Amino acid sequence: MPKNQYEREANFRILERNIRQILAIAQRLEYESEKQKEWEAQSKKIQDLLQNKTYKIAVIGELKTGKSSFLNAMIGDPNLLKIKKAVPTTSAVTYLKYGEVLDVEFLLDGKCYSFKKDQAKILPLFQKFKDVFRFWENKEERFDRKMQKFIEAITTTKGDQDYDMSSQIQKIHVIHPSSWLKQGLIFLDTPGTNIENKNRNHLEATEDACKDADACVLLFSAGQLGKNSYFEFIKKHISTTILKKFFFVINKIDAAIEEQESVESLIKLLQTKIKKELPRFPLDQMKIYPFSSKKILEGLEDKIFEEELQVYQRMQQDFEQDLRYFMEIEREILLQTKACEMERSICEENNKQICLLRQQYKKNLEELEQKRLPHLQGFIESQRKKLSGLCYDAIQKFQKEVRTRFNDEKQEIYNYIKMLIYNAQSVEHLKIALNQDIRNYLMNTLNYRFNNFEIFTNKKFAELFQNIARFFHGQFENMYSSLGRWNPVGFVPDYENFFRFQSQVNTYLPVQSILDGLPTDGDIAIGAGVGLLGGAAAGAVAGSFFPGIGTLVGGIIGGVVGAVGGGCAASGPSLEKIKTDIWNKSHSHLSNEFSRYSSEIKQRFEKQEQDFQSFMSRLIQSYSEKYQAIIEKAIEEHKRQEKQTKARIEELEEFNISLGIIDQALMNLSQELDIELKESRRSG
Repeated sequence: MPKNQYEREANFRILERNIRQILAIAQRLEYESEKQKEWEAQSKKIQDLLQNKTYKIAVIGELKTGKSSFLNAMIGDPNLLKIKKAVPTTSAVTYLKYGEVLDVEFLLDGKCYSFKKDQAKILPLFQKFKDVFRFWENKEERFDRKMQKFIEAITTTKGDQDYDMSSQIQKIHVIHPSSWLKQGLIFLDTPGTNIENKNRNHLEATEDACKDADACVLLFSAGQLGKNSYFEFIKKHISTTILKKFFFVINKIDAAIEEQESVESLIKLLQTKIKKELPRFPLDQMKIYPFSSKKILEGLEDKIFEEELQVYQRMQQDFEQDLRYFMEIEREILLQTKACEMERSICEENNKQICLLRQQYKKNLEELEQKRLPHLQGFIESQRKKLSGLCYDAIQKFQKEVRTRFNDEKQEIYNYIKMLIYNAQSVEHLKIALNQDIRNYLMNTLNYRFNNFEIFTNKKFAELFQNIARFFHGQFENMYSSLGRWNPVGFVPDYENFFRFQSQVNTYLPVQSILDGLPTDGDIAIGAGVGLLGGAAAGAVAGSFFPGIGTLVGGIIGGVVGAVGGGCAASGPSLEKIKTDIWNKSHSHLSNEFSRYSSEIKQRFEKQEQDFQSFMSRLIQSYSEKYQAIIEKAIEEHKRQEKQTKARIEELEEFNISLGIIDQALMNLSQELDIELKESRRSG
């Protein structure tokens, strides 16, 4: 027995829950964005389907089968869709739906217009067809009559392009306060299906109407039951997988009765034709309804006898009873069945995607297993080369710095050694120069001390002696000045070391100690007496230079020389000792300085070696830690990818199980609905 309303509502909730679960899984299956949008649209369509409380019935038939009169009879208005003669209709589908006030709404150029509300706007839209709208200017004509004429004008093809508005209209809604329509019923009036009709838009409009409908009325004319073109259209353009409910209606049955034809024979003839031409249609839907739109409409206008009208009203009531039963019972079952099929279709697509993804992830996992060691080794080798290159660059940079410093130190050592050599040469030169300079110094000192003696009365001789003394004194001053300002530039060409060397002159050449070691005045006086013995010889020599004073001058000079010699011999150090002391002190100082500097250079090199070893130790430790960290990171990344892939495979398997459960539940529900539908039709 059919389920009660509570059970049917429970089915709706199950279907709504299933589609939400299926959509949630579909969103996790890595579809392309367009595919995701398609699933979302499909899901919304199913949800709208389950929540929809309207009943769309598409009316399909060829020209002259009486579609308009059939719809007028069903809604109880003989003039609503009254067309004077059978002409091709517009490619737009006309929707007849409920409204408290009679009106027509149509879609034109993407805008919706209402005949009742937008009359002032409508006429300018059709200036080209003003002859068609002559009725508009008739102020005495009723509104409903004007609207009926307007419907006829916009829903029919006149054949003349100047009067054809069918290509202008996209959609038409006729609003009517019919009791049938008030129950949520919507009739879809489709264009004619004549196969000779070459207008593709008409065929597409009819196909779209069937897809949008819950059930379909296939209208036949009693005088044209055997026409093959209609069956050809049904086979090509109407899908039994989309539409699950069909009402086969033989219209104009009154004409057959008038021709003394049996209604039962016509029904049997049509059944035979359907079985032959439409074998895919289910046998439980082979019920055929005789109908007479003409007689029903005449009854509405009281143009028929009551007895005759009752015959046709019973035919109408038979059709309406099954239609109402469909609306109350079958439609919900069919909607649930349709939702089940749509959801199962989505489940199947998602299962296919899951299988593909699972195969791909398993393949990825196998590749990870196969490439783990080679990939890791290759990665480690590449990182090792990278780190080796960085380490090599760092070592090269450090070695370059060390080499630069070494060259600087080497040049400094070279300059220092060269300076020491020059200094040694300078000391040797000084040693040689002292042989003559010290003698000159001694002579100048002696003459200077006798500079003011006036032992001679003859001024001329005294002035001459003073001139001689001044001469020797000048020689001493020159020697002393050169000794005090001795410039080593001639020996050391490095100006940078000049001041350094000049500061060492007093150390290498102890001038004051030399002066302190010279003979005193007493030494000279004692030596003067001894030296008088040599005066004769000296006088002879002097006489040759100074005629007339030979003996006197010679004696004096000889005495001086003798005094100097004697003084030096008596109390002063020897010249050899002075020279030896100067050489020894200078050489010792130079040796000590070289040893000290050599030790300093050695310490510098040892420190540089320690710095280099410390640098290499830090460098190796640093890059070893980086190398180890990179390897560990690579291993962790590989494990992460492997874990993520396995988790994704497990997730896909869970999705597959979930979809399997949902699909099984949907299949069970579909079977239950199918059984329920059959039982309801048998009981109905």
